[in-house]
Amino acid sequence: MKFSVVHTTDLRSINNRAATFIFNHPAHLNLQSKAGWHVLEYRELKSDKTAARIFFHLNADEAKSPLRAPFGGIELYRNLNEYQITDFISQSVIYLIELGAKKIVVRNAPDLYNEKNSELFKASFLNAGFES
Repeated sequence: MKFSVVHTTDLRSINNRAATFIFNHPAHLNLQSKAGWHVLEYRELKSDKTAARIFFHLNADEAKSPLRAPFGGIELYRNLNEYQITDFISQSVIYLIELGAKKIVVRNAPDLYNEKNSELFKASFLNAGFES
C-alpha cells in the first residue's frame, strides 16, 4: 500500500476524535495553545483513510509534540510496519523543516500505555534520525 502525508492546521477537521489520546484531542490541544498547531496524517492513497497521525505545535523554530502535556506522539489507526512508520516520521520532519522548525521534540506515551507499539515507535524514530 502507498501512503502520503497530509498537513492541516485546522483542528476541527480531525476525524477519529474518539480514538485519540486525551492529550491529542482537539479540545485538549486548544487548552495547551489556541494557535500554532500542525496536524500531520499518514493517509492511504487508495482509500484516503488515516493510518497514523501526529500533532505538533510550532513556535518560532521549535516543533513540539505535545506542547504542554505529559505526552503526545504518533497515534496509529491501523497496523503499520517499521518502514511505514519511519516513512511517516521522515515525511513529517520534512514538512516541519519547510515550516521553519530547527528543533523537533516528540514525547511519546509511556511504554505501558501502548506496549504493542512502543518498541516499534522507538525503532522508527531512531531510523528517522531522532535521539532517544
